[in-house]
Order: sequence, then structure tokens, then C-alpha cells
Amino acid sequence: MNSKNIRSVHLLIWNGLYKIFKAMITEYIEGQHIDFSQMSNDQKKACIDSLQLLHNIKCARNDLKKENFIIRKSPLGFEEAFIIDFGFSSLNKTMDLLEKEMQEFKCLLSFNDSFSSSRSDNSPRSDNSIIE
Repeated sequence: MNSKNIRSVHLLIWNGLYKIFKAMITEYIEGQHIDFSQMSNDQKKACIDSLQLLHNIKCARNDLKKENFIIRKSPLGFEEAFIIDFGFSSLNKTMDLLEKEMQEFKCLLSFNDSFSSSRSDNSPRSDNSIIE
């Protein structure tokens, strides 16, 4: 998968005395961990987009917390979110489980889907809404 939010990952496998060991080697990404309640709308949207990319390959994160996201400004000035620490992740999950994880994450972020371009009312958006 080629994406600005997914970097190259290498798998290192070696034989030990009693078992086979596996490790993922990734690049170092400099940025910061930000409390979800302190994130800007752009940062929240970047986190959701990163999780959606993971879900697109049927991978559930299973441990969504601020310490597992790194936020930084791209060279072009937009917010980037990187998911890190895949120790509890699992592959080949059902769409129901992935959708549930996304909804729980949006709740954690206080993200409101009702503020999309298909809104039926004409009320102004609040400062903490995210526009898709």
C-alpha cells in the first residue's frame, strides 16, 4: 500500500535456540503525542484517516490511545497522523469489528459524523466539529 501515512515496514525473522523470533523494523518518525481532547479538527481527521487506511487492509488496531499516534506537520503544512506500536493489532478482521472500532475511536475523539456536507439543517457548525 502506498500512502503518505504508511511508511515502509520490514519484517526480520531469525531462528533462536527454541523458537523463531520476528520483529518489525520501521523508520523513526518525529512528532508529538497530543491528548485527544487537545487535538485540532485537522489532527483528529488525520488520525481517523490513518485508522481507515489500516482498516482498508482488514487490520484492527485494538489499542487506540493517544500514545499510539504521532502527529506532525508535513513539509507542505498539513497535519499528518501516524499510528505506532502494533503489539495488539490483528489481521483479517470482519467489517463489523472494524466499523465498531472506528465508531469507538470517533467517540474517543469526540468526532461527530453529522457535520458532513449532507447536513439537513442550516445551523452553523460549532468550533469543535470536523468537516469531512
